[in-house]
Amino acid sequence: MQLPQLSLEYLRVAWSATISGVLVDPTNPLLSVQLAFPRSGAAPAAWYTASWEADGRGGWWARCLLGPGGAVTLVPGAYDVWVKVTMTPEIPARKSPEQLRIT
Repeated sequence: MQLPQLSLEYLRVAWSATISGVLVDPTNPLLSVQLAFPRSGAAPAAWYTASWEADGRGGWWARCLLGPGGAVTLVPGAYDVWVKVTMTPEIPARKSPEQLRIT
């Protein structure tokens, strides 16, 4: 993923989970989701509130508005993208396989 530093747009990360073989709908009941953008190779320190968007094929995107005026503004560089979902009693935090590059 590559975004210009001056752009304001949603960064979307694919998300899915199953419980007892059934696909989880994170909007019913609504599950809390957060994203983190640490420098590449670093551990997440700050988590930002995200929201859900249906992908139109039965899956979901966790999304966060990045850029000037968004939830977070990043300086040019390479970042890892982490997703954390509160699914009582579990709270999985996973690193996305894709890296974010701000130019």
